[in-house]
Amino acid sequence: MGFTITNKTNFNIGSATYQFSKFAGKGDLLPELEIEFLSENKEYYLQKLVSCINNYNFYRTDNGYLFSLEGIFLHLNCDFTHAKVYCPDDMSASQQFYISYILMLAYKYTMIANDGFIIHASTAVFGSDCICFCGLSGAGKSTQTSLWEKHLKTWSINYDQPCILNRDGKYLVHGSPWSGKEHMFRNCFSTLKAIVFVQQSPLNSVERLTKAEAFSLLYLNNYVYPISEKCEQKYTENIHSVIEHTPVYRLNCTISETAVEVLYKELYGNDYYKEKKVVSMTYSAKTCFEMKNIAGDFLLIPRGSSAIDYSAVLVLNETGAFLWKEMSTPVTISELVKKLVDKFAPSAKQAETDVKRFIEKMLENELIDVHE
Repeated sequence: MGFTITNKTNFNIGSATYQFSKFAGKGDLLPELEIEFLSENKEYYLQKLVSCINNYNFYRTDNGYLFSLEGIFLHLNCDFTHAKVYCPDDMSASQQFYISYILMLAYKYTMIANDGFIIHASTAVFGSDCICFCGLSGAGKSTQTSLWEKHLKTWSINYDQPCILNRDGKYLVHGSPWSGKEHMFRNCFSTLKAIVFVQQSPLNSVERLTKAEAFSLLYLNNYVYPISEKCEQKYTENIHSVIEHTPVYRLNCTISETAVEVLYKELYGNDYYKEKKVVSMTYSAKTCFEMKNIAGDFLLIPRGSSAIDYSAVLVLNETGAFLWKEMSTPVTISELVKKLVDKFAPSAKQAETDVKRFIEKMLENELIDVHE
C-alpha cells in the first residue's frame, strides 16, 4: 500500500519527491501507486491532445491515460496502479518542482478508483474526529485550523490535500504527500466528522448545507478532469456517498475564537465553552462621525478630514439612532440586544435580527470599529 518509487533516469529526483518517503511501503491505508521515473519519450509529443486545463495537457492513448505539465509526461495505466513519469534529458530545477504536481493529478484518479478522493482542505483533529475546512484559496481554511489548534489543542493531518477514504462505509481522512506551503506530511488518519466551507464575514454563523448544495461545492472544490465516462461516474458516486454520511456546513467567520465556538457548538452541542472565558467581538462607533437630528431624521455626518472620504451621509431610523448612541463605547451584540429589548420591547429574536442587520450595514459602510 502507499507509494513505491523506482528511478531509472540519470537525475537525482530526491528534491522533487522527498515527501513520498513518508508514505513508501506497507502499513498505511492509502491505495497503492507504483511510480517509475524514466528518460524522456519523444513519441508522446505526437499524441493527440484532448484537452488543456490549468496548464495540464490530456492526451488519448490505447493503453491508459497520458498527462503532461511543463514538459513532463506521465502515463497512468488503465487501473490507476502504475505511473510512468518521463523526465526531459535537460530537466530544469523548475521542472523537478512540477513532478510533485503531476503525480498528485495521477493519484487523484487512483483515489477515485478506490472509493475516495483527494479533498482541497485543511484539517483539524479533535479527539478521534477530523474536521475538513474547505474553500477558495485565501478563504481562511488554514486560519480556522490554526484557531482550533490554539483554542482546542487540536492537531492537523494535512494542510492542503488530504485523502478521503471509504472503509466499509466509514469515512476516514488520511494524510498525503501534498500539504501546501506548510510541508507537513503525516502518514496517519482519523474519522471524518464534518466538512466545513469557510467564508470570511464580519459576523460568525454556521449553517448546514442541503445535499444539493454540498454536492455542488464538493464537486467543484475538488474538480478532477473526467478522463473517461466511468471515471466521471465514479467521482460523482464517491461524493454522493460522502454527503450521505457526513454533514457539510458553511461557516461565515471572523479571525477569532468566537468562530471556533460557533462551529464547535454546532458539531457537538454541549456546554464546553461555558467552562471557558469566551472572547467576544465588540463594536464601537467611529469617533469621526457625528449624529445630528435634522427635522426628525437622524443623520450620520463625517467630521473634519474624514469628510473627504465619504460622498454621502447615512440616514438612521429611531432604532438605528439608539444603537449608534449605545456604541459610543465598545459593546457586544448580546449587550446591544438586551438594550434594544429594554428600550423598545421587541422579542429577543427580533431584536437580535435587527442588531445583526444594523452591525452588518455599519461594517459595510465602514462606520464602526471592531475589537476583540
